[in-house]
This record gives sequence, structure tokens and C-alpha cells, in this order.
Amino acid sequence: MGKNNTKKVILWVVLIFIFSILIIPASALVVSSLISDNNNNPLFIFNLTETISIYDMLLLYFTIVTMGVTALLTWAIFAFSQKKEHDEGNKKRMWIYSEILFLLNQIFQHRRKNLSAFTLNNDWMAHVCYCHEFLSYEQYSKLLEFYGKCDRLMVATYASQNTKSLAEDILADVLLPFYTVYNDFINTDYISDISILLHSDYIDILNAIYPSKKNILSFNNHAKYNNGKNIYKFNEHKLVYTVWNSDGLRLCEATFKGSQIWTGYAEYNITGCALYKGYFVDGKKDGLGIEQFQPYRLGTTSQREGIWKDDYLLNGKIQDFPAGNNGKNVKDVMPDLYSQNTIIAEYDVINGILCNEKTRVIS
Repeated sequence: MGKNNTKKVILWVVLIFIFSILIIPASALVVSSLISDNNNNPLFIFNLTETISIYDMLLLYFTIVTMGVTALLTWAIFAFSQKKEHDEGNKKRMWIYSEILFLLNQIFQHRRKNLSAFTLNNDWMAHVCYCHEFLSYEQYSKLLEFYGKCDRLMVATYASQNTKSLAEDILADVLLPFYTVYNDFINTDYISDISILLHSDYIDILNAIYPSKKNILSFNNHAKYNNGKNIYKFNEHKLVYTVWNSDGLRLCEATFKGSQIWTGYAEYNITGCALYKGYFVDGKKDGLGIEQFQPYRLGTTSQREGIWKDDYLLNGKIQDFPAGNNGKNVKDVMPDLYSQNTIIAEYDVINGILCNEKTRVIS
């Protein structure tokens, strides 16, 4: 028991003794006031005028004290058992809290590698069930899904399977929305603690598990790499994330819907071969932007540049695309990445139509 509880017990013992001393004369006064009725018939079968012996008074006194002390000891034993159970529960909650952060950091630091070893406690289901009482249904479901994916990741490591996609799937669920888009640009060598990138939903889950109201995690509007450069800043009024790589290069300044760039400026690898730098509206390329394709053949720099609308170039230029498409709609033309044709062309785009074809021959 703590010092405060000890003081309370001592105080209650003193109060019981004082109460016991006062209760005997008070009881005598009450009893003496209960006189017989109008017919002088006694209400009690004992004689009120008879003197009470010291022995009887002491016996009554110690009986009252014993009852009080017994009640107090019963309460103290119950309080002690409750505190012990509470302390054991807090230790278990702290262990689960630490385990979740350990698993996340382990996955984050090795997400680009095939994990050779990934250990998950065999009692993870019991841990999740234990958390049920202080998590909402939605939080409990998310925690159960997280541990389930960790279990599949552990099985994959034992089977020497590729674990990269499983690791990325876990991180996509728990980290801020820009992570899925820019995971290749976020340098884990400059991030020592994954908690600075946790989504607010998972911060709330961890805080609900954490056994204290002190030193809890909080969602910050910014975070930095270990080299002092910004990872991201979040404008809570506009819901805009500005994200940088570890060299300080801005990657985006946009809103996200789920893990998709929604509205704003972004540099974005749309496919394995195309990089778009420009503006988005409602998840589509819209506004000034340039899309560059990796040159699969020497001498080509396929790109589309200008004003975009609903994911298609509306007005601008197309360079190093297939020849012979003058007058066609830009939606019907794809870059000439694999063709062995040595004649390619540059076009102007006006209102979505290819025009002013200029061809050239490459070797």
C-alpha cells in the first residue's frame, strides 16, 4: 500500500476508537429517554436504573472496536487486492504498448528487405482480447487486423517468402497517408522512431492502451529527419501535407484521400515508368504539369507538358510519341516506349487534339 493509503487506515483506526468512546454514553442517553408508556408499562424488559458494570462497558466498547477494525481490515485487504490487480493490468498494458511500437519499428527499418526473422508473441490473440475493454469496437478491429497481418508476416519469414509487400501493407495502414505515395523517398536511415509518422487513429489506439495519462503520444503538425530537415508539415485548416525527402527536396503540397494524392501540387511516380510533376484536382491531373517517361530507347525523352484536365493533356506539347497521329485525340495516343519504329514525332496539343506534327528519325 502507498503512503496515502497508510495514512487513511491510521485515520480510520483513530476515528473508530473515538467513535467507540462516544457511542457508549450516547447510547445510554438514548435508552434512558425511552421511558415507559402512559400506563407505566415498561417498554424494555431490563432495568434502566441498574448500574452498568465496568466489565460490561469494556465488553461493549471492545465489541464495537472489533467490529470496526474487522470492517476496516476487510476494506484494506480488498483495496490491496484491487491495487495489485490494477498494477498487474498496467504492466500488461505497458508490455502490449511497447510490443506494438517494437513491431512497427522493426517492420519500418527493414521494409525494403526480406526479413530473415520476425518474432511475434504466441499469445498475441490473448493480448488483443485483453485490450477489448478499453478500446472502441473500431479500434479493437484495427488492432486485431494489425496483429493478424503481423502473424502472416512472421509465417512468411519462416517460409523464406518475399516479405516486402506484406511489410508495406502493414505500414500503409498505420502511417500517415503520404507514406504509401512517397515510401521510396522517405529515408529510414534518418528516422529513428516510427511514432512520428503514425496516423492519428493508431496514436489514439496506443494512447488507449497506455496505462497512464502522462507521456502519451500526440499527433504533431510536423516532423523532422535526424539530420534536422523536415519530413512533413500539416496544415490542419486546409488539410494539406507538405512532404520533403531527406535532402530537403519538396515532394508535394497537397491534400490526400486515403493514400491517394487528391488536390494540390505533387511529384508523383504514376506508374513504374512515368513521373508527373504538377497539379491535381480530385485525384486527377488538372492544371499545369509535365509527365515524363523513362527513355527505354536511346535518343528519346517522351513527355507530355502543358495544361491538364481530368487526367489528360488539354493544351501543350507532346514529345517523342508515335508518328502518324496528327488530328487524333490525345486520349488515344500512348508513348512509343517499346516499338522498334525509328520515326517518332512531336505534337502541339490544342483542346485535346494532336496537331502540327514534326517527325524525326532515331537510330
